[in-house]
Amino acid sequence: MTRDEILKMEAGREMDCAIAEEIFGWKILTKIPPLIWINNPADKANGGYGNRVPHYSTDIAAAWEVVKKLVSIEEEGFTKWQVVIDSDGINRWIADFKDDPLHTTNCSAPTAPLAICRAALLAIMKE
Repeated sequence: MTRDEILKMEAGREMDCAIAEEIFGWKILTKIPPLIWINNPADKANGGYGNRVPHYSTDIAAAWEVVKKLVSIEEEGFTKWQVVIDSDGINRWIADFKDDPLHTTNCSAPTAPLAICRAALLAIMKE
């Protein structure tokens, strides 16, 4: 995915699957809505199978799991993150995971979960 593709991606199951794969390392097994199944090796109880992809891009609780996952990756330097609302009359959310002018992840979106997801994908993107 390119930077422009990420910035144009809207909230929805395509974004949720991208987060599951790129941020959490899950393998999408099937994309038959509404059941999008994943291979999550961390889920030992189900043998790593049978989990549904959370609604990262529309559910703030799921989006915070993305934030927690990124800030736990210390070697990547995602410790300086922010999620704020831009109150200059636009009412857009801004998310950022890097304090590095050469690799900005600063993204805006109409909702906090979407801003978090876009910024997270930019943060782990290999240039």
